[in-house]
Amino acid sequence: DSTSETFGESCGPLPTKSPSTPPTNTPSNGPTISPTSTPTDSCVSIQVDVLTDKYPEETSWTLTNTCTGDEVWIKERNEYTDKYTQYTETKCFEPGKYTFEIRDSWGDGICCDYGEGKYEVMYDGEVVFSGGEFEDSTSETF
Repeated sequence: DSTSETFGESCGPLPTKSPSTPPTNTPSNGPTISPTSTPTDSCVSIQVDVLTDKYPEETSWTLTNTCTGDEVWIKERNEYTDKYTQYTETKCFEPGKYTFEIRDSWGDGICCDYGEGKYEVMYDGEVVFSGGEFEDSTSETF
């Protein structure tokens, strides 16, 4: 069985079909200087913490950008190899709406029959999804 819950923000405004301001025939005062670094608000940190159970190889997960449908971060079965071990991974993504789905190939989740496994997903420093008890899979959109 799988469970799913959705909350959070939308994918953002739709693009306009024409320029928001009409073009002018007057040239600009000079070249525009490009910034040397990316603004910090163009990327948000997503952190995934997984504490494995006795059978870590059964655990897999995906992070999908729900606005584009692209799977942007994938952890395949057999990538977790150490039982009862805490794994923490962080990546930076453009702000948006994402779905995290965690799966257990045996169908018994990562808690509590074979250890106290758990997961936690943080979006920009805030916990948006956590747990451990599920069967085949569970997901959350944030």
